[in-house]
This record gives sequence, C-alpha cells and structure tokens, in this order.
Amino acid sequence: MQIAMELNLLQEAFKAAEDMHSLISIAHENNSSPTPKESNDLQTCLRLIFWESGHYLLHALACHLIYNSNLRFRKEIPPEEAVALANMVVLSTLAVPPYNNKEDTQNEQEQELIFRLAGMLSTTGLPSHDFLVSQIKMKNTLSACSPEIRDLFIFMNAA
Repeated sequence: MQIAMELNLLQEAFKAAEDMHSLISIAHENNSSPTPKESNDLQTCLRLIFWESGHYLLHALACHLIYNSNLRFRKEIPPEEAVALANMVVLSTLAVPPYNNKEDTQNEQEQELIFRLAGMLSTTGLPSHDFLVSQIKMKNTLSACSPEIRDLFIFMNAA
C-alpha cells in the first residue's frame, strides 16, 4: 500500500486499502483488534486517496480520525507534530464545501460507493460539514492550531 502511494498509483493503493480493511474486519469478527499503527496506516492511505479523488468530506473525516487516534494512543507528540496534525484537521474541514456537497448530489449507485468508502473508515454514516466543525469546537482542536489557521477557521465560520 505504501509503495503504491509513493508511486501515485491510487487505484492500486485503494485495492490494497480495501484488502487491509477486509483483514481488519475479519480480525474484529474474531475478537481481535488491529494495532493503532495499522489503523493509522489505513486511515492515512485512505486520506490521500480521498483527497486525490475529490471526496473532500471523506478526506476530512479521515483527518479527524487520524488526529483523534494520535491523541488517544501516543503518549507524547512533539509540539510541531501536534500543531501540524491540528492544522491538517482544520484545513481539511475548511476544504469541505458547507453546501451542495458532491456527496449530497450523487445518484443512488454513486451514493452507495460513498457509504462503502465511509465504511472503510469504520463509520456508520456520512458526517456533514457542520458535524466536522462541531467536532473541532468540541474537542478544542483550535487551541492546538497555529494562530493563522485558527483565525482563518474563525473567519470562515463566523455567521
């Protein structure tokens, strides 16, 4: 999966991610859990695939999951990395159009694909832009951001 991503072979990387997700699902059925690193690797790969394919809502969701798992499972995150992760979450959320999302206007077959892709992130549904914004506020992610990103977020969400 990593090699396919490095070579920008997104379709091959997606197939590898699907295989990895299937293995993780089988492990869950056998009461076994993937390591945090395995989950993080899958989410990172999917994050890049979603960005390249224009699924910005799923990309932002993957960024949120990566950020949350880093906070939960890593004992100490270097300050520069913590800021970079928080910036990634906020900027990815700002990249999601608040209205007329691509995911909202798909036909039934495309909508099924979107939900299947979201399922690879182990979510039961597709979040909205507003939900992602509320998560940033609720988890106080802005306090970990650089001041410029925080100001941009406040400006973009002032209403």
